[in-house]
Amino acid sequence: MPSPITEKVVAYITQGDRLLVFRHTAYPEACIQVPAGTVEEGEPPAKAVLREAREESGLDELEMRAFLGVQDYDLAAYGRAETQRRYFFHLELHGEAPATWRHYETDPSDGSPGPIEFEFYWVRLPDEVPELSGGQGELLSKVECSRQNSQQRLVESALPGVTLPANVTIRAWTDADFADIQRLSSAEGWPTPQNRPDVALMAWRESWPALVATCGEMVIGFLRALTDGAVTTYVAELLVAPQWRGMGIGRALVETCHNLCPSTRLDLLTTGSGDRFYEAAGFRHFGGYRKSCR
Repeated sequence: MPSPITEKVVAYITQGDRLLVFRHTAYPEACIQVPAGTVEEGEPPAKAVLREAREESGLDELEMRAFLGVQDYDLAAYGRAETQRRYFFHLELHGEAPATWRHYETDPSDGSPGPIEFEFYWVRLPDEVPELSGGQGELLSKVECSRQNSQQRLVESALPGVTLPANVTIRAWTDADFADIQRLSSAEGWPTPQNRPDVALMAWRESWPALVATCGEMVIGFLRALTDGAVTTYVAELLVAPQWRGMGIGRALVETCHNLCPSTRLDLLTTGSGDRFYEAAGFRHFGGYRKSCR
């Protein structure tokens, strides 16, 4: 006789390149998990995952990003004659959240006496993610694709009105572009991506907007920025390959960046050689200082 099926939802909640995980403070043997729970009768899984994620984490500003797939998980190995039909979703947090916090689930879906205390914290994707309990990590590999698709949709929405040469486009960067970023940076005399690739790659993963300009498959320019989303966007790196300069590609990268953060001002540091470009692009000159890392 087949085991009864219980419908469950699993939430991969991200903010940037961080994934939200938690541990049971009273039951460490439960290992590391992500928010999950039971689908109520008649409830669509997409609605259930938002409800469960908010109830377990206490986070309100969650947005659905993607349905990642469904898998059946047999609980016979745990001594239970039950199969969980798990619907996996990618959710994204908008707004602030602390590095760690504790939250109580007052009405556990498995019937356990509540409240249950969870300790939440963030881990970097993909390298810092621990093994997740009970097969919850089965579709985690799809999150990166979902994140990239989400960022690319944002970039595409920022491109109307941006002028580019024929056959040149701008898109969200991916890890696969890093070798081209190293190549262009080295040719320009910027040593960090080549000499300190681990920290440079981390910097790109932590940054947004992070854009590349391409012609076909070739990366011909890039922009890396950081933003608080409200007041300031800081352009940390902007570079176009020498043979592609004077065609408006740098200006298009700046315009796309600003379209992605329209309520903010753009700040940056430049050597004197870039003054004419930035003044022509509408920037005003301010004094600035830099203190290098130790």
